[in-house]
Amino acid sequence: MIVSVLFKRISLLNLLILLLIVQGCATTATAVKKEEFHLPENFSSAQYLSELEVTGSLLELIEDEEARLLVHESIKNNRDIRAAAVRLKANGLLLARTSSAKLPEIDAGYSFGRSNQTADRSTEDNHKISMNLKWELDIWGRLADEHRSATSEYEATAHDYKHAVDSLASRVIQSYVSIKSKRNLVELQQEKSEAIPKA
Repeated sequence: MIVSVLFKRISLLNLLILLLIVQGCATTATAVKKEEFHLPENFSSAQYLSELEVTGSLLELIEDEEARLLVHESIKNNRDIRAAAVRLKANGLLLARTSSAKLPEIDAGYSFGRSNQTADRSTEDNHKISMNLKWELDIWGRLADEHRSATSEYEATAHDYKHAVDSLASRVIQSYVSIKSKRNLVELQQEKSEAIPKA
């Protein structure tokens, strides 16, 4: 008894699935608008991977203006991206400091003083100008090593920043494409249901 009820339910389910498949594959009298797709006349004119232009960022690949605006807005409002930008700026300042350590330092000064003579009640003005030149010779390579280290750290931070921006952009683009494709599917289903004659 249980087996026959179960068999009837399974066969009803199979029949329902078969009807859905047949209905989905059926063509209607009114054709749905199809976009034309043009193939190249000969495939040798298509670009090879070695001929494709390499871009510096994922943002350069976005042609859809709405997607580009969404990506820029998400980058502007993302705290992690802003923190990475601040780290990049700080490492850039450290890099500038280490490169300036190889240059000579020049200090200039000016001082003015007035003294009163008590015996004849005369005043004396003193002007003093000074200039100091200081330059550390990098005999052991300490300054060059510091600069190379700061350059490497700056480049690593720049790559981290670029990776974070591209990662966020890819997630936004992926979500945008998913939402847009689902909207297109809904529109297609609506056109399809309007094209089916009502019985």
